[in-house]
Amino acid sequence: MLIIDIETTGLKISEHRIKVIGTILYDTKTKEIIKDQCFNVIKNEMEGNEVGIIEVKESIAKLLLEYVSIVAFNGINFDMPFILKWLNQSPCIKSINMYNDLDIKYLDFCAISKKYTNCYISLNNICILNEIQVCKSSNGAQAVIWAKEQNWTALSEYCMQDVFVLLQLTQHALEHGLYFATSRIIGTTMPSETILMCFDDKFQPVLAFDKLLMLNKPKECITKICLDDIFE
Repeated sequence: MLIIDIETTGLKISEHRIKVIGTILYDTKTKEIIKDQCFNVIKNEMEGNEVGIIEVKESIAKLLLEYVSIVAFNGINFDMPFILKWLNQSPCIKSINMYNDLDIKYLDFCAISKKYTNCYISLNNICILNEIQVCKSSNGAQAVIWAKEQNWTALSEYCMQDVFVLLQLTQHALEHGLYFATSRIIGTTMPSETILMCFDDKFQPVLAFDKLLMLNKPKECITKICLDDIFE
């Protein structure tokens, strides 16, 4: 499993660029971290280090192509468009053109929340909802300042904190499932309720979600979790 997160200079893909890319390679069978690494994109660009830029792009492209499962938060709509644009700016990189393949490979908690509860949820809020403790050294605004100051150590550490939070979230999902807020679902649940999201062995959250809705039971009564060995 590849867990990935990026920090950018802003939110607009047409105007802004990637600063750093944080990654964790995780073995779900042994429950061990194979490797964690933060790639500094902006440093190479600022220094005009063409060799360094190509090396980082080749490393990221290889990870995206090799790993069967990719975990991100808002990766489909944010991280991946930024990454694909960045990769495709180098003609010598045989980058990933099959965006749909990456879409299928993604476990994107933000996208899942939007699809099944009709509202987005932040990384911080989903951790609060599932009682997962989050430890962050700062925020996105400070990350921008660190980039301007070329404080690469602080910037890399901040990015990796999000990646490790994503790892905790994924581990929790594998063992217990995840609760999502259903405040905007019309005609099915009360505004204050949550729903437990679980998956079958083929990663079919629709079926699992519908089954739980049909149970019509409070979350304390929902104990069956089906999130088996779907990650590699």
